[in-house]
Formats: sequence, C-alpha cells, structure tokens
Amino acid sequence: MNGNEDEKHEFSFALFDVHNAGYFDFEEFKEIITKFIAHFCIITGSHSKVDSESLREIFEKMDTNKDDIVDVKDYKSALKENPGLFNWFELLNQLG
Repeated sequence: MNGNEDEKHEFSFALFDVHNAGYFDFEEFKEIITKFIAHFCIITGSHSKVDSESLREIFEKMDTNKDDIVDVKDYKSALKENPGLFNWFELLNQLG
C-alpha cells in the first residue's frame, strides 16, 4: 500500500469499519478477517484456517481502552505500539 503511515492506518481501519460507525467490534473484525483469508486462499490456491483465539488476542491488543470496540484512536495506537501486528496487509501489495 502506498501512502504515509497515518494514511495506511486510516485505510486499513476503514476495511474493518464496514458500517462507517467509527468503530468495530470483535464479531465484525472476525468476519472481515475470515472473508479476507477465504478470498486469499481462493486466489492463491492455498488452505488456511482462522483461529478465533488468535483473532481474539489481536483484537484485545487493538482495544486499548478495553471497551469491547476498536475505534480509530485505539487502532492507530495499537499499530504504533505493535508495528508488526498487521504485516499481512503486505499481501495486498503482492496481489496488486
């Protein structure tokens, strides 16, 4: 993905905030990741399984104020504290 760090964070946040509510919860996060992995597997011919426990751990890292939702402030903070948290977004560059 092109752009500065803040633009990348805003873009990737928007992928999870599908209802434009300014936040997402665990179920929305899980649904998006599950769909992304399923589509990636179709495109690449690979096989992968979504681990709900691992997704929960990632979500909890993003939910910095522990209110069971992740807003853009939580999201950006989590990415700054854990820059490797979303390295899988680099897959978009490989596909594009």
